[in-house]
Amino acid sequence: MYEVFLNGVLKIIKSINDAQELNINTPLISSGLLDSFDIMSMISMINKEFDINIHGQDITFENLNDIHSIITIIERTKNAVIY
Repeated sequence: MYEVFLNGVLKIIKSINDAQELNINTPLISSGLLDSFDIMSMISMINKEFDINIHGQDITFENLNDIHSIITIIERTKNAVIY
């Protein structure tokens, strides 16, 4: 699943910002690659693409500053058990 998430997240980020040199550790926020509006667009697109709902408490700098962290949030959200 990691590869599916990776490809989806890369596609989403590249649709927002035409960055060509992305890898899983590329700083997205701290480098200025994505601004706050881009982040909100990305979260909306990720929610739709992966049929999830990223919760507000997960929308943090640490969770969204690189692709690896974003994929971790997607995996955790997909695997969350709803009671």
